[in-house]
Amino acid sequence: MNLRKTVLVSLVLAGSFLGCGGNASPPASPASDTGEAPGTTSSTAGSSEASASDSGSSKTADTGLGEIKTGLQTLEKRTAALEFDLNLSKKGAGSGIQHGEWSFAEERTLRVKRAKNNTVLELEVVYGKWEAKPLLGLIYEVPTDDKTYIVSMSDKLNVLHGTDKVSPAEEKAVALEYGWVGSSSPLTKALLDAKLTPDTHLAGSPQVSAALLGAIPGVDIARAGIVATIKSVKSQPRKTAVLEVAGSFSIKSKKAVFDVELKGPAEVDIATGWVQSMDLQGTAAISGQTEVPKKGTMDVEGKGKITISRHSEFK
Repeated sequence: MNLRKTVLVSLVLAGSFLGCGGNASPPASPASDTGEAPGTTSSTAGSSEASASDSGSSKTADTGLGEIKTGLQTLEKRTAALEFDLNLSKKGAGSGIQHGEWSFAEERTLRVKRAKNNTVLELEVVYGKWEAKPLLGLIYEVPTDDKTYIVSMSDKLNVLHGTDKVSPAEEKAVALEYGWVGSSSPLTKALLDAKLTPDTHLAGSPQVSAALLGAIPGVDIARAGIVATIKSVKSQPRKTAVLEVAGSFSIKSKKAVFDVELKGPAEVDIATGWVQSMDLQGTAAISGQTEVPKKGTMDVEGKGKITISRHSEFK
């Protein structure tokens, strides 16, 4: 009898203790989803307000999509390659053929610094060293090259780079792909809006195009015509959407334009909206003008082949 009373008292005390663990902190303001880059600031507001409950694991609320927790990270490798032949002419007279190649490669690490209710509240983005060849003499440079940023949301999107001042170009580049922090990724929203139904097209938007393609030098992602179609959903090791991606965009290099059309498969982690793999192949039609040594400005037209790939691995 005394043993029974002891057990009952212990259960009552344990229930009382668990009932005191609630968190009264309000949720972060959601990121803008209007099609324009969210407002950014380099202030530290909101980045140091993590409570003890935020710093731990965030449970998925009956979604079955997979867990977003503090410490979740992925290493991504991005590459693109373009090979082309140009017919050169001046005032209608042919002047030979020029062969060209262009490529770039970059690694990135994404690390969840703070998460709550299966939402990323603070994200560390580590941009690897940018490696790129010139395209018809134009050397593309990226403001985020070999830098690390902390992205968080308070009343505005906060983009921090240590103690250094973040330039408008850096803010724009980071917000293009990570302006959703504080809310769900545009790809996650689009997939859930489509109810993960096979043969359903995702609703297109500049944010969805940016999330799929990522930043490509010389490309206005907001004007890219990208269509993604759900083919199937895999459950292991995390719930993943298998997509077919097709579309077009233009790469501008001074006075020359490369009109690209491409397609291929992609896989997206549904909970985070992070692209896990993508292999696109296609063609490029070239027009415009270019500068040729000793010949001056030449009219160009030609064709090429292009590949774009992204591959990520959760750590």
